[in-house]
Amino acid sequence: MQYANRYDLSIWNFNTIVSLLLTLPGIGLIAASFLLSNDSSNMNGSSVNFILLAVGSFFFLINSTVFILFLVSNRNRIRLIQYGLCGTARILDFSETNGRVNGMPILKFKLEVNDGYHPLREVEHMMVVPLHKVPSLEKNMELEIRVHRQKPDKILILMDSPTLWT
Repeated sequence: MQYANRYDLSIWNFNTIVSLLLTLPGIGLIAASFLLSNDSSNMNGSSVNFILLAVGSFFFLINSTVFILFLVSNRNRIRLIQYGLCGTARILDFSETNGRVNGMPILKFKLEVNDGYHPLREVEHMMVVPLHKVPSLEKNMELEIRVHRQKPDKILILMDSPTLWT
């Protein structure tokens, strides 16, 4: 992750233009429902206007919900990077779960977290780890993290830090 501009940070690579383009079929179906005449009906008597409105609303709401969830999640992670407590975490243990995201394994870490503010503690954390970084993980390895100020068990592991993964 490169920090060229702190206001342009991006944790998830989420293409907003493509997401907004995917809302166009929903908007088109909703517009078509208002442009059809009121007497148009299907063979079984149901209104085509209502069907177009329902299907268009479904597409629009689902895509809008996913878009908003990604934006909120990305904003929360960026705030944690910018305003979270800097700390280190020592890997006590890690194991692979049965889940995968885009072919990358989800690992479950047992970490000893030290942020210099809260007492030393053990935290369990799950995250997706790129395949090329899995071989370099080992027990007792120190990782750079950010810790939420009010919720000390909420952490973000900075996997792309230049001091790690050499």
